[in-house]
Amino acid sequence: MIVAFSATVHAHSLTGVGSFGGVGTYFAVPIHRHLNQSILLLALVGLVACGSDEPGLGSDASTSDASPTAQADANGAFEAVPSNADALFAYLQARSYEGFAAEPAVHASAGPHGQVRSFFNASLAASLTAGDSAHAVGAATVKELHSNQGLEGWAVMVKTGDGASASDWYFYEVFSTTDSSEIAADGNGVALCANCHGGGTDFILTEFP
Repeated sequence: MIVAFSATVHAHSLTGVGSFGGVGTYFAVPIHRHLNQSILLLALVGLVACGSDEPGLGSDASTSDASPTAQADANGAFEAVPSNADALFAYLQARSYEGFAAEPAVHASAGPHGQVRSFFNASLAASLTAGDSAHAVGAATVKELHSNQGLEGWAVMVKTGDGASASDWYFYEVFSTTDSSEIAADGNGVALCANCHGGGTDFILTEFP
């Protein structure tokens, strides 16, 4: 940035000190006695980053402290799966789980779900790979429910408590991809779900990897 100003000095000494543009760069220019003329001072003021809030002047506008729910896993899917029906249905409709580790293809379920394909968030995938007997809070699986017409709903499990009972799991099942009212299960410890999944490793029946 170029800064210019003029000053007329009469028989005394002047020292100009200033800062320009809020940048924080200061300079002094002594003007000697017995000068009686207009002086044009041109100063090239270096742009420095300290305290500047202008884009490109050292402010780090790209840095933010995102909440855990907004953090994506390495595959780009949101790691935290919602455990309430409204938020979860929107999450499922957006296919926010599609970056999770997943079964390679749709296949016949070993249970009552028909044709399925399961997805596992990073926490659950790591736990199953390690052969853990219990899964951490936040571990989640999304099971796509398919028919000959394609995707027709989802079944979801999210670990919400650090215990080993059905009440530590949130169960959700919906038989529509457009109507959130077509719910078959919604809540922690749903008996219909827990009775079937109780035979799994901390309620997870799907083999992985």
